[in-house]
Amino acid sequence: MRCAGELFAWLSGGRMGGLTVVTTEPKPYIMGVLADGREVPVDGMSAGQRHQLFLALRLASLERLVELSRATQVVLFTHQDHLAAMAREVVPADLLVEREVGDERRPVLRAA
Repeated sequence: MRCAGELFAWLSGGRMGGLTVVTTEPKPYIMGVLADGREVPVDGMSAGQRHQLFLALRLASLERLVELSRATQVVLFTHQDHLAAMAREVVPADLLVEREVGDERRPVLRAA
């Protein structure tokens, strides 16, 4: 969450200060933290802020996959090209192996 909060602050141009998790409820949830420290629920954010939050969470999860991949093999299956592009941005080339399955006409994207 620390990494996602930092990314959220950066993606929002500093309007958001980060993220916090409310764990006092039966179902924990995320709150945005404004630069002045006030908390904002996700449904109180603008559409743009929600998109920034989503991207921050996705990028942070990819960074976590990189950390995990140094100790164990991580396999990620996706049909979404933008997720593969995000992985290419954050996973070091020596740790990333990509394969495209199902269309023999399309070459393998990358094998490291």
